[in-house]
Amino acid sequence: ATQIAMKMYPEVFPDERSFQNLKIDARISEQDQVREMLDLITRRSGREKVLFIIDEAGQYVASNDTLVLNLQGFAQNLKAVGRGRAWVIATAQQTLTDDVGVMNSPKLFKLKDRFPITIELKADDIKEITHRRLLSKKPAAKAELEALFDAHGSRLNVLTRLEKVRGYATSVDRQGFVELYPFLPQHFDLMMNIIARLARSTGGTGLRSAIKVVQETLVSAGSGRVFSQEPLGTLVTVVNFFDVLRQDLDNGLAFRHTVEAVHKTEQRFGKDSTETLVAKAVAVMQVLDDFPLSRKNLTALLVDRVEAQDQTAKIEAAIDELQKDTTIPLEEVEGSLRFLSDRAAEMQRNWHTLQPTSHDQRQVVSEVITNDILPSQPKATIFANKQVKAGISLRFGDYPTTISTSSDGLTVDLRFVDPSRFDNERTDAINASTAPSAAKLIVVLAALDGTVGDAVRDVYASARMIRDLRSKTRDADEEEFYRSLAEREKHARARITDAIKIAAASATLVYRGRDVAVQGAASSFNSALETAVSALGKEVYRGYEHAAVTVDTSAAEKMVKARNASALTAADDPLNLLTGGSGGAFNEAHPAVIDVTDYLKRHGTVEGKALLDDFARDPFGWSKDVTRYVVAAMFTAGRVALRINSKLETTGSPTVYEAFKSNVTFSKTGLSSPPSPPSTDILKRAKDRLVELTGESITPIAKNIESTAREALPHLQNSARSVVARLSSLELAATRWADELSTEIDGYLRSDQSGLIRALGDPDNDFTGRLQKLRTLQQMVTGPFGNIVETGRRLIETIKGLPTTGGLNELRASVADSCTELEAVYQDADLESQQVRIQELVHTLTVAVNAAVNTERAELETDVEAFVRGVEGCSDWGDLDEQHRASTAEKLDQIRGLLPSVSAGSEGVEAGIGGIIHARYSFSRLKEQVEKYVQTQAEAARGSRDIRTKSVPGGSIPAREASEALRAIAAQLDDEPAQVRVRFIISE
Repeated sequence: ATQIAMKMYPEVFPDERSFQNLKIDARISEQDQVREMLDLITRRSGREKVLFIIDEAGQYVASNDTLVLNLQGFAQNLKAVGRGRAWVIATAQQTLTDDVGVMNSPKLFKLKDRFPITIELKADDIKEITHRRLLSKKPAAKAELEALFDAHGSRLNVLTRLEKVRGYATSVDRQGFVELYPFLPQHFDLMMNIIARLARSTGGTGLRSAIKVVQETLVSAGSGRVFSQEPLGTLVTVVNFFDVLRQDLDNGLAFRHTVEAVHKTEQRFGKDSTETLVAKAVAVMQVLDDFPLSRKNLTALLVDRVEAQDQTAKIEAAIDELQKDTTIPLEEVEGSLRFLSDRAAEMQRNWHTLQPTSHDQRQVVSEVITNDILPSQPKATIFANKQVKAGISLRFGDYPTTISTSSDGLTVDLRFVDPSRFDNERTDAINASTAPSAAKLIVVLAALDGTVGDAVRDVYASARMIRDLRSKTRDADEEEFYRSLAEREKHARARITDAIKIAAASATLVYRGRDVAVQGAASSFNSALETAVSALGKEVYRGYEHAAVTVDTSAAEKMVKARNASALTAADDPLNLLTGGSGGAFNEAHPAVIDVTDYLKRHGTVEGKALLDDFARDPFGWSKDVTRYVVAAMFTAGRVALRINSKLETTGSPTVYEAFKSNVTFSKTGLSSPPSPPSTDILKRAKDRLVELTGESITPIAKNIESTAREALPHLQNSARSVVARLSSLELAATRWADELSTEIDGYLRSDQSGLIRALGDPDNDFTGRLQKLRTLQQMVTGPFGNIVETGRRLIETIKGLPTTGGLNELRASVADSCTELEAVYQDADLESQQVRIQELVHTLTVAVNAAVNTERAELETDVEAFVRGVEGCSDWGDLDEQHRASTAEKLDQIRGLLPSVSAGSEGVEAGIGGIIHARYSFSRLKEQVEKYVQTQAEAARGSRDIRTKSVPGGSIPAREASEALRAIAAQLDDEPAQVRVRFIISE
């Protein structure tokens, strides 16, 4: 330059030094330069108005102070010289007031006041620009997409609908689908927000870079798919967002751990696995910390085909697999899936090491039982006004746990057993239920597999860590994991609850020699349990109905003070004891009076407290006020004597009145029947009966008779109770006789020496004869005959529940007399004499039911085939496409599949009847579904073909003119481009 200057201007630059030391001063001011520039533009263009655009000012100008000042001066001069005819526009990635983006300099604020008009590019503008520049389609492509949406749009909306979200599209219409394809509107909105959040947290390029992201998603293999080469119907998902933004996520510290989690998932399950897709979706969606990424929303975001099927089960399984893997820190925090930070992941690994003891396991299951399965003790009301409750015990693992107890002594024992051992456990429980120790026990046997143990461990570990962290000051990572623990515990408890509810619905209840399946006994487990508690309560408190009343606490005192029975009201004597007998005398035949009389005979002299306590327990369960009232009536009638302060009282007196005044004073009183020593005849007769029972040699001395009796009677009592339990389970009238014998033996054991010997030596007491009868009954009901009786019971109940119409109603009518007779025979206490007749009647019912089952099956088969032929031959069948015909054919095959389930005799006659009824019901239900489905799909198919209806000119025509009518129709439709279907409506 120096040489050129010396040659061109020698007078100005005589040597090199003069050019190098040259100082240039602007001879034209900046305003003049602007004015010249505007004049030049005007001369060249012929226009006075000009618009200057300075692009990427934030990136290329803001970082240099000089350039910022130059831009500021240029804007000021342009405003002053141009006087509104010249405008300048500067663009930046963020607004001028946004100082968080690293691509803009904070010095850009200097320009703010010089640019009074601010235009921000919104997300909707980005969507419009993207649609026009990158997603526009040719008319033919639009038509294809519209047809695709019409075919699958409804299902697509169902599968991709998001729940509990705000600010995002929840459905897509045809226009939005065509414009944004292969994106869905909600996916596009999510992408915009993800990019914006990344810009704020990692210093990204802002909203305008969304166009670049869309471009890379569509044409870059780095997104996982090249969508320009994908088959029609392929959709962009959030997985593709992750593939494009993976590097951006990895560059930011806030989300680097999510990328690492995806990397581990790819190594563990494979890059193309469902687990990896889930991990990528969670990682990229974690940028939006306010988005509820529930399992359902995640599934909706992973729909990658327009015609995709529901993949909920597949996604759920993948999530569960990821959560089981201790190396992948996937958690559900307050219902949203997310990857934990490294610190939280370390805490998660510690969580996996926590293992509960057997006690801890039972404690967790007990809490689920009391909170979700049986929140209150099982209870029932028996005999109109007595409520009985059952305690709850649990056997989960090797040891039992008591959850609650009941003063009634009844217990519901929940036993969760392995399915492979269920039948053996059931048999053992039935056998054990006839023992005296199990008389108040209801065993609930439920099959529960070992997977529940994992959920129990999760609940324990979560609760343990929540307890440890609750009082601790937690940093951000610990707080994130702490919040996830509550969600994990909640889900694990729900899994336990669901498993137990399912097991309980198929459980078997065992008590007193009988087993009852929940499914056949009631509509729910709790209802079945209430029924069992009621049935067992009536058996345990079988004597309650003898005095099933309530009385005022003063009733006993009023009774002994009354001068005559007419002075008493119904509330004073609710059982009519003083006036209910023959001729209005004392009702000594009343069951309550007999109960107290028998008790005193067995026990001799007793204290009032003992009597009140014994009658408050089973088999009576009377309130102490009622017992005191019954004794007061008996005292008034002279059937009971009181012993107060060693003095025998047989008539009313202030001392007696005080004794009957309350349960406290009555408890201190002695009661007895008039005493009399056993006679020689009674001693001898008692001795002979014991010899006959035991085979031992006994001297007729009271002491020897008593000791022998007290040794032999417990064995006899156990046999009697076993027979009572079996007879009760068969619901036979002989139960009462055997129960009375069991109670009698129990009374002997409770009696004093005098009462015991007197009872055994009573000449009117055919004790040995009744024991022999007991042995005969035991052999009958525990052998094959007992099974025959059970079959008869089930047959009667099955026949009673038959429909009141059709062939099964004819069966009910044909065997009605046999059922009635069989029920009557069961009510005969003399079971031995009816044994042969019971066998005959059960055989008659079995034969009749089997015959009816075979007949009904044949009729059902005929109906099914007729229906199938009718469907395939109807006019709507021709309008169905292949897919809907295939779906209809599957339903018809399902209907045909009903027939094998009703074969007679395969699993008992009751099963045959049940199969027929179930098959009939299922056939009716499926028939209605098929008819509705065929009609609906046929109408839809016809509607899509633009069906129009035209009537024949002149209205109805004779059948012989049909040919002429067809020609007339053809003439009308000459210009129609589509095929024509003609339908005649023939009327009688």
